[in-house]
Amino acid sequence: YMLDDYTRFPVMEEVLREYVSEVWVRKRKDDFILKVVDRINGDVFDEEPLVLIDGVPVTTNEMMKMNPILVKKLDVIAGRFFAGPVTY
Repeated sequence: YMLDDYTRFPVMEEVLREYVSEVWVRKRKDDFILKVVDRINGDVFDEEPLVLIDGVPVTTNEMMKMNPILVKKLDVIAGRFFAGPVTY
């Protein structure tokens, strides 16, 4: 998603809820929980997704605190990602 192609929202939660259909946003107490849709099986993945910002892993809550105006592009890999022996 090239975010400049969309109306900009002031909160990352709104960006994900309004534009990113592959990701479901849930909130439990003060923590955000993301679920990614598994298109192949027509379900959602059980595991929390790996969230990277400029290639650096961050928690979902850290990402949700970001100012979305400063984010140029958002990618979602709606499938399992393998990095050596580790699966995300």
